[in-house]
Amino acid sequence: MCDSWAAILSELSEGHGPRIARLSKELPPDEALMVYQWVREFTFTCELLERTLNDTGVMEAAEPWLERVRNGEPMPVDTRRAVSGLHREWTRLFAEAEPVAHDWVKSQLDRPEVRERSERIGRLSAESPAAQDSGVTDINEYRERREVGKPNSPPDRSFTTG
Repeated sequence: MCDSWAAILSELSEGHGPRIARLSKELPPDEALMVYQWVREFTFTCELLERTLNDTGVMEAAEPWLERVRNGEPMPVDTRRAVSGLHREWTRLFAEAEPVAHDWVKSQLDRPEVRERSERIGRLSAESPAAQDSGVTDINEYRERREVGKPNSPPDRSFTTG
């Protein structure tokens, strides 16, 4: 169980984490909006994945084993490796890569030229069916959805990183 989940977390963090970490916060507005969609897809995937890990009980089941690893208690080598690997990959994705992605999104929301371009595209989308197919999302929607209790609000970080 731990190995398969660790592999999924690893693939997501290795595939996207370094790319997100290298993103410029000063992209031209049109480019920032395209990248914004990709980064939001990443954060949404992270949120769904973490929710799934919690809802299916994976993290709850792993926590006592991780505590035993931390305390240096004896356990089978394969179990120690699997639980440590899950914790390592969980930390890389949810405590390292995902916060960097949220920080980048926030930095774009704070840029008036990006907000202005997003609002302009949003108006065009509302006026033209062809513009609706552009795939560009109004970034103001992100700010509204990030409020506590709304869909896609920051997930509960119940799995310890220590």
